Amino acid sequence: MIKTQATQPSSRYSTKQLQSYIKNLDSFGIPVSLTFKNDPHLKSFVGGAMTVLSRIGVFIYLALQMISVFSKTATIQASFYRRDLIKDPTQYDLTLKDFDYGIRLEYVFYEREPQIQAELDQYVYMQISQNIYTWVKDKKGNSVFQKQKIKTELGNCSQGRLGLKEGEVDYLGIINGYQCPKDVNYQIKGSFSGEQTKFIQLSVRDCNQTYLNEAYNKTKQCKSKKEIERVSANLKMYFVAENSYFDENDYGSESVKKFLKPYYLTSKNATSKYYYMLLSQNEIIKQDNLLLDEEVNDKFIETKIDYSVDQELEAIDAYNNAYIGVYIQMDDQVKTVNRKLMTILDALGNTGGFMSIIIVVAYAMIQYVQKTLYYTSLVKSLFVFQENFEQQSFQPYSQNKQKNVKIRLSTKKNLEEEVISFEEKSARNEEQDSSTEEINLFQKLYKQLSSRKKLKYTLTDEFKSTFIRLRICKKTSQEQVQKDILYKRGVDKIDHELDLRYIIKQLRSLKFISQVLLNKQQRFMLPYFKANLLNVQNAPEQNKKDKFGPYLRKTIENRDHTKIDRRILKYIDLSDEDLQHKAKINIGSDSALKQTNNQKISDKSLSSVEQNQWDQNSQVNLDTPLNISKQQLLSDSQKQHTQNSKRKLSSSKIDESLIGNSHIKEQNDIDEMILDIENDTPIYQNHSKKHNSLI
Repeated sequence: MIKTQATQPSSRYSTKQLQSYIKNLDSFGIPVSLTFKNDPHLKSFVGGAMTVLSRIGVFIYLALQMISVFSKTATIQASFYRRDLIKDPTQYDLTLKDFDYGIRLEYVFYEREPQIQAELDQYVYMQISQNIYTWVKDKKGNSVFQKQKIKTELGNCSQGRLGLKEGEVDYLGIINGYQCPKDVNYQIKGSFSGEQTKFIQLSVRDCNQTYLNEAYNKTKQCKSKKEIERVSANLKMYFVAENSYFDENDYGSESVKKFLKPYYLTSKNATSKYYYMLLSQNEIIKQDNLLLDEEVNDKFIETKIDYSVDQELEAIDAYNNAYIGVYIQMDDQVKTVNRKLMTILDALGNTGGFMSIIIVVAYAMIQYVQKTLYYTSLVKSLFVFQENFEQQSFQPYSQNKQKNVKIRLSTKKNLEEEVISFEEKSARNEEQDSSTEEINLFQKLYKQLSSRKKLKYTLTDEFKSTFIRLRICKKTSQEQVQKDILYKRGVDKIDHELDLRYIIKQLRSLKFISQVLLNKQQRFMLPYFKANLLNVQNAPEQNKKDKFGPYLRKTIENRDHTKIDRRILKYIDLSDEDLQHKAKINIGSDSALKQTNNQKISDKSLSSVEQNQWDQNSQVNLDTPLNISKQQLLSDSQKQHTQNSKRKLSSSKIDESLIGNSHIKEQNDIDEMILDIENDTPIYQNHSKKHNSLI
């Protein structure tokens, strides 16, 4: 019983190990990734259009490839290699199917002396034989050839020999004037320098009486030596060999075609002329299957005269010294022809390569566009920006620069009235009850929330920004600069929040909060919320803007009862510190912009003290990013606003004198516009109701 209990866990553990090992080998697992708008990829019209164009291009290329396949477009490749005829044991076995030839021996003056042409065998003797020469040692130890000759009987060339077919014109007169071997059975091998060589020999020598006795039953006699010498010096021999070649355009079973190649050989007075011919059996590799790379091998014969040798005729050995000699030997050079048809697999492979190139090119073309669309979509979905409360028509940057002095002067006058009005209203606000404060707070926060909108940044804006950065376009509008800066800030936030380290930290914080705020029983009940039920469908959400009023009012009413509501209001409302830093938008290199800013400030004619007072006043009064109205100022503490009002009054006098004495320079350069935003002193922002613009 104990052994059984000890064995079962081991068996189960081995089974789980095996299952885990097999599961890890899975090559068909579905990839797990984050999604955006219920899709693992960010898709756009530009990407879809490029996909359609690339697929059309691939389809057209595939169609062209298939046309090439069915039109039997082939690749012909010829290569050569040489054999070592001394050691190579290759042997050509020639039959009538592979090789055929015909011979015609003629007297040069046969028209003048036709009798000699009719009795030519009484002057000379023509012999064809299969020769086999083997190197052996003689009795003295010298290397000599052991010769073996197999004679070939000749006869008239009949119909069908040398490729002649019935009904065809015999231009060479082969049937009536040529002699062909009765049986073709030759072997070609090696060379004279090898251990053994096999070749075909054709020779024309003096008349052979033995042959005449056998052929004519001793009815003919050889001519005299003098007559033989006269006739043998004026001989010509026609040698016609049936060569073959590979027809590259024939895809049938008989792609090897044959043709007649004639050779014209002559004799010379008192000279033996030897012609050395080379015969090569070339190889063919055909891949004509449209579906598979199946190979079919074939061969074809070629002959050529390699060289000729003239040797002085010796009267001592007239038999071995022929008037005309032909040696047909093996050629050491072999040609290989490879014909490969384009198959369907080749067409698909070529299309796959072309498709890879198209994908790389298309990706390189739209990578920048897709990246921009990705960020613009995320920025629009995740972030909003604070818009001015009162929206008026936008004025060009150059117009604001031209009216700079007038705007500042009018602002200083309105400043005194605003401070007086503020003091009177702050005294009355002390006497108002809590309900009035809630109404004012509600109005202030409602305006803030309703003025927060999504940033509409498009591809056109990104292209304009790129042209500006590359200094291709030297003029732009303040609105475009603002959009570029806000977009860059959104990209920086997304890159930070999508970082794995940031996500892990947030998950840790969330886990810690759940551990602290929820007890063990509450954490156990989390998976059983109705949000996890598939058969429960949540009602569609209403427009969020419709919920601003009631939800904000309820949060303000409960701020004195719950800490969470007070914290929510704290993180919604823009404080004075937020207002002062709202327009500080950074783009590009911060250090470069600061250096440019310092350089431009030093060029101005203001003194250091006057400049500091001017900047302080502009931060407090002129360049408040939200253009805070009078009703909003009443919601803040009286003490803080009293101090600010004194600071404004003291600085306004300095500003008036500075405005009158300072030299204001019109600037149309893009860097000046960016510097205004960086310094938190944008000229295009003012408290005039006619010139409110977007942030």
